[in-house]
Amino acid sequence: MKWFAYALVWLATSSTFSFVVSDTLGIPSLEWVSFVLVMAGVVGLPVAVSIAILKYRLYNIDLLTNRTLVYGALTALLVTMYVGGVVLL
Repeated sequence: MKWFAYALVWLATSSTFSFVVSDTLGIPSLEWVSFVLVMAGVVGLPVAVSIAILKYRLYNIDLLTNRTLVYGALTALLVTMYVGGVVLL
């Protein structure tokens, strides 16, 4: 979660810089730079989560995918059996 925390701190710092410092000074080039920093922070969040998942196997994505497919198929089967029972009755 260290990568996610770094990206979150970057986003919070750049947002504060963008909305407080650059708005009070009113320099156009500073507003552009702060916008780029905020966008880097926004893009950094999914990148940080991806690094955590792929590099450190944080969420064990293979197991999650397998369970999602199995439980999704089981839910579809149970719904089909329920609707079929209701229609037959």
